[in-house]
Amino acid sequence: MVAVTTAFIYRWCSRTTHLNKVALLTYHGRYVTAMDGNDNWRLRQEPDLSECGWFTLQHLDRGKVAFETCADRYVTVMNSEQGRQWVIIAQAFKLDHWEMFVLQQ
Repeated sequence: MVAVTTAFIYRWCSRTTHLNKVALLTYHGRYVTAMDGNDNWRLRQEPDLSECGWFTLQHLDRGKVAFETCADRYVTVMNSEQGRQWVIIAQAFKLDHWEMFVLQQ
């Protein structure tokens, strides 16, 4: 479980496309966007909101949430093993502990 702080999520985008879709707008005014396998499933900050800037917000037990991407993968937080350096990517096919977040205000 990872606590997502306001340093990562500055505010929710006020626009929605349909139920449970959210966009994450950073402090720098850019949208968190899921990239594909050609870019190692990284998350980037893009100036414009695209289809892959929308995430399906899944509400889980005990106040946890998960973010599903446009590629039907989950945002996941890597640990420090094998040089992973605590990066956040969007590569997981299944929902497990590394894909669970807690939103904090």
